[in-house]
Amino acid sequence: QDKLDTFAPGRYMCYQGLKHARPYIEDGVANMAADGVREAVGIVLAPHYSIMSVGGYVERARKKAEELGIEMNFVESYHMHPKLLEALISRVKTGLGPFDASRPVKVLFSAHSLPVRIREINDPYEAQLLETSAAVAEGAGASDWSFTW
Repeated sequence: QDKLDTFAPGRYMCYQGLKHARPYIEDGVANMAADGVREAVGIVLAPHYSIMSVGGYVERARKKAEELGIEMNFVESYHMHPKLLEALISRVKTGLGPFDASRPVKVLFSAHSLPVRIREINDPYEAQLLETSAAVAEGAGASDWSFTW
């Protein structure tokens, strides 16, 4: 909220909606409507898109927004955003810091897996994870790396 106010004071509001706890996704959208919001952008705090995660949030928010007359658009992935990559590269460099540069270190990138049925429908999650991992490894100077579930 504070960052948005530096661009346009009082113009932007942030609302929260959770999948498994209050306030639920639908509650967040209902709060927007109660405050008179007619146009919104939804951002799930997971940079990699999967129909099971981000897709589920978007579907629930979109349904409630349509019901309440809110025009809602969504950021569905931001796995290659320069600021995200910068933050991840910094963390990997920090993690590699204590290791002796003369000895090889293998860097492992990991995320939760998906059911086979989701992978079979060409869900972009796995490809996006690999793309992010490759960019972070390159930026951190980690030539020996792997992705693991």
